[in-house]
This record gives sequence, structure tokens and C-alpha cells, in this order.
Amino acid sequence: MMKAFAIISFVISVSAWNYKDQDTWSQEYSQCNGLQQSPIDLLIESTIEKDSIPIEFIRYNKIFKGYDMILENNGRTIQLSFSENIPDEFRPSIIGGILGNETFILDQIHFHWGSGTGRGAEHTFNSKRYELEVHLVHRNSKYDSVEGAAGEHNGLTVLGILGGFREISDCLQFIRYSGNSTSLIYNFNPGKAFPVDKMEGFFNYVGSLTTPECSENVNWIVFNDVQRISEIELEKFRSLKTEDGSDLMDNWRVGQDLNGRNVYFIKNIS
Repeated sequence: MMKAFAIISFVISVSAWNYKDQDTWSQEYSQCNGLQQSPIDLLIESTIEKDSIPIEFIRYNKIFKGYDMILENNGRTIQLSFSENIPDEFRPSIIGGILGNETFILDQIHFHWGSGTGRGAEHTFNSKRYELEVHLVHRNSKYDSVEGAAGEHNGLTVLGILGGFREISDCLQFIRYSGNSTSLIYNFNPGKAFPVDKMEGFFNYVGSLTTPECSENVNWIVFNDVQRISEIELEKFRSLKTEDGSDLMDNWRVGQDLNGRNVYFIKNIS
């Protein structure tokens, strides 16, 4: 049985920015107007195809007890994190392939979703937008926190998955309001919740965090396999509330200019 797992767009700051005023983000956070911003429209015909040995997913098939996972509604997204009693050496991590010899530790997971069809995901495929996107945020093992790694060269690698992770919807009733948090009601197996090691290819580019402070130098890996999620499950996301009690939805950033960046499509080879 697949166990539960969920999470982020990444939020460093607790300041009063919101998704309705994205055009004003750069007034307080200058990097939000940078040249390497995310998300982007992934145009398949414009990508550069490359072969690579697969990324190694370490401890992605380990089963974590539900009480070791913390699911929180922070008013802008829902975020899944590990409890403090799970040290880095026991957490899932990635290494190899396009990552080289650097180890990146899974720090947190969050979600972006919309109010209806064609709204929600941040990255688009040939201008098509899906209803939900999951971000698995990994920090370089040389840093103790995402905040410390943000903006540093090779500091962060984020895996983006369109749709998917159905079981987390069963836990959302416990975190309906901003500030609510809970342990998972299921054990969590990352590799079953997000079968990334079975996906055959992905897009890769250098971008940014998609929320203020919009720190750049983020290594993005966006899988082209779209995972299924039902309308019933999406409605559970849409039932959540922000800090002011309004509906928590449409928490996605609009597409950013590519500004001459290369986007690669990586095919795994044995």
C-alpha cells in the first residue's frame, strides 16, 4: 500500500507578500526581477537533448513512520518536513548523474494548486498548465538548512512533479486552517509516493525559488511524466484556508522569461 507524503513552494520569508501582487515582489526582493527566475514554460522542441547516467535515489524506498513527518498549513502552501529526530544521514538524498559527486538531502516537500482546470502548476509543458505541482526541495549536504543553501552555487536542487501524491489528501482535513500542523496518518515511503527513479526523462535548467526572496542558482529537475490526481482530491486542497480565512488556492507564480538560458532534456542511460 502506498503511504502518504506531501509538500512546498518554498518559503524563506514570513513577510506579507502574496500571489495576487506578484508584479510588486521585486520592490522588496530585488532578485525576483533577476535573469534566472522560475518557473518557465518548458518548450519541448527548444530543449537540448542530453544523455546521462541515472541519478541515484538513496533511501527513497525507506519507510518513515507517520509520526516522524510533520505536515503544516503555513497559509501559503502545505509543507511536509521531517521531525528533528531524523538526522540528515537517515533522510532521503540524491547523488550522481547530472548532480555529479555532490549529495543533496531531501529537506521538505510542498504543493502548488489552482482554483480550476488549467490552473495550479507552476511549470508548463508547451504552454499547457496542469492543476497541481509538487516540489521536492533538496539542499547540498554541506549546508545545514535550505536558508543557508539558498542562492549558493550548487546549493539547492528542486525536483518538480506535475500532479500526483494522492494519499496526502486524506490528511488535509487536519490542517484546514493556517498554522495547523499534524503528523501523517500513514507511514511515508517517498519512492512510492513519488516514483521518480522510474521516470525515464526530465527537463533540467538553472532557475530560482518561486517565492520571495526568489533566490537564484537553483538546479531544477522537472519530470515530464504527469501523475494522476482526481478532482475529488484537488477539492480537498481547495478547501484549505489562508491566514486571513480566504481560500488557499492559486498559489502559483506566473511563468518567467528564459533570458537566453539553456533548457536540457535528460534521458537516462544505463
